[in-house]
Amino acid sequence: VGTDLLQDFGYAGGAPVNGVIWQDLNGDGIQDANEPGLGGISVTLNWFGPDGVFGGGDDISVNTVTDGTGFYLFAGLPVGNYSVAVDKSTLPPGLVESYDSDGGFDSTVTVDLSDGATLNFGYIGTGVIGDTVWLDQNGDGIVGPTEPGLAGVTVTLRWAGPDGLLVTDDDVVTVTTTDADGKYLFRQRPSGLFSVLLTGLPTGVSPTFDPDGGNDGQSRLTLAGGASNLDQDFGYRGTAGVGDLLWLDVDGDGIQTGNEPGLVGVVVTVRSPGADGIQGTPDDIVVLATTDSPGRYLALGLPAGDVVVSYDPTTLPAGYVPASDLDGGRAFSAIATLIDAGIRLDVDFVIAGNAELNGVVFDDLDGDGIRDPGERGLAGARVSVAWNGPAGSVTFIVTTDATGAWSKNKLPPGNWTATIDLASVPEGYRPSTGTSSTVNLPAGGVRSFVQGLTILSLAFTGLATLATLYLAASLLAAGLLAVAGAHVRRRRTAGVLR
Repeated sequence: VGTDLLQDFGYAGGAPVNGVIWQDLNGDGIQDANEPGLGGISVTLNWFGPDGVFGGGDDISVNTVTDGTGFYLFAGLPVGNYSVAVDKSTLPPGLVESYDSDGGFDSTVTVDLSDGATLNFGYIGTGVIGDTVWLDQNGDGIVGPTEPGLAGVTVTLRWAGPDGLLVTDDDVVTVTTTDADGKYLFRQRPSGLFSVLLTGLPTGVSPTFDPDGGNDGQSRLTLAGGASNLDQDFGYRGTAGVGDLLWLDVDGDGIQTGNEPGLVGVVVTVRSPGADGIQGTPDDIVVLATTDSPGRYLALGLPAGDVVVSYDPTTLPAGYVPASDLDGGRAFSAIATLIDAGIRLDVDFVIAGNAELNGVVFDDLDGDGIRDPGERGLAGARVSVAWNGPAGSVTFIVTTDATGAWSKNKLPPGNWTATIDLASVPEGYRPSTGTSSTVNLPAGGVRSFVQGLTILSLAFTGLATLATLYLAASLLAAGLLAVAGAHVRRRRTAGVLR
């Protein structure tokens, strides 16, 4: 009896399963021309067997590996139920699924195979590259808390692609622009070699810092799978500057003198056109400077050209309003032209008050300190008006008009004192209300001084009328008593002699 163990029978189906595993760089689930396939990825096909049930004991598994284009193929399959699974451990690090044929995003697809199926799998990176393009005003290469970002700068990110070489055919280029804070961000980047290039910078700035030390507006970096590199900062600086003073013009002469104070803590905005060269567009460079204790501000590191310097008048103290500025337009906003390597220190802002003082100097005929009907004003009287300000007293002189009146507006609130210069009035006049008077002037308010002068001889005492009469009566009584006493003594003496 012989043995024949060669009686084998082979069967093959006629249905294939194939597909592509690729790097979905933009995450749209479609393999674009510049999106490479992933080679060397392990793929497992599992046939559920004749019973069509997964795990029923007759399952058959087959494995293959994608070629250099990311393509895989299982041929000669019978009809039935299948699953195709990607071995994620064979993927490059940092990739996550962006597409599979059944939408499960679990790197596994189940299919009821009849005449063939194409099952594709897309994967996207999780790396991040950014971060800031800024105006490095002091040139120290560090993003300072008040140094603004540069908006609207074009940032080009180039990935070296599968060959690992920059500026070759498989490079992938992505472009974005910096936001209002100078920030930029590229998400979902694969691992590998990258370059960052800046273009569209404002005119008049030069580099002070870039990540690889070249100061040439570009850098190179290698990103590990799934890593974040938020150190791609680029600093730029101009050579111009602008500044001066915000001050309170108490006497309204437009010249800061004496103790007229600067205003502290006012935020000044300096706006320079960005790369588009047009003021008031989103890419403007905006620098903030705050006035110090003398009221001075200074903004450095700016590009040359026209700038708009302004402040918000609603932030001024109560009772203070804009009065004038450099260009004579709106008193809180001025246009100034900056030059390379020049610091302009004449862009000042004058502030005034919004309150008013007025007064009258009158001839107090009866010396009672009250202006009665018929008591005329004294023309040509000089009155020294003094404000008790934070830097000391500020004084100016007013002169009464033909009616004895004077007035002064655009004054700050506070304590004010008016003093009559007695040398400016006719000889013989003395105060009946006191030489000086003080009032508290509120913001936006009006206060008045009524000051009397008289030629009555007792007016210099400054006493009220009743007190003056009382004093006069007392002196008269004392005089009469003295005379009477002397008369009595003479009579007594005469009697003794007789």
